[in-house]
Amino acid sequence: MAVRLERIKVSKMQHPIPKEDKSLTNVKLFGPGVRLFGPSDRSVFDPYSLVHFSYGYFAARYGLTFQQTVLLSVVYELIEDNIVELMQRAHQDVWEKEDKYNALADVLMAILGYSLYDYNKFNRSKQ
Repeated sequence: MAVRLERIKVSKMQHPIPKEDKSLTNVKLFGPGVRLFGPSDRSVFDPYSLVHFSYGYFAARYGLTFQQTVLLSVVYELIEDNIVELMQRAHQDVWEKEDKYNALADVLMAILGYSLYDYNKFNRSKQ
């Protein structure tokens, strides 16, 4: 995590105070608390973006059409928050609901994965 902590002394106890981080992972382009890159669904791109990219790639590889791939990705993003609520109730875990920018980025990553496979397939057929 890219947050640096500074300790201050408050009545014999140490409390971490986050310092402002000016790295690329902390760029707030989309509103309060939303970051471009980060570890959670409050970021536009998170570690699961690679999963969505892979989904698009393998969907194309195994014969789904572009429309089917996009439709499944959009449907999943629409129901994902409901899945998170069910998981919170079932496991009493703290799951974060995803930001709308992250949902859009996930669909775009699936499209990019599909497009990469399609592009490679097209270039291989020309040889």
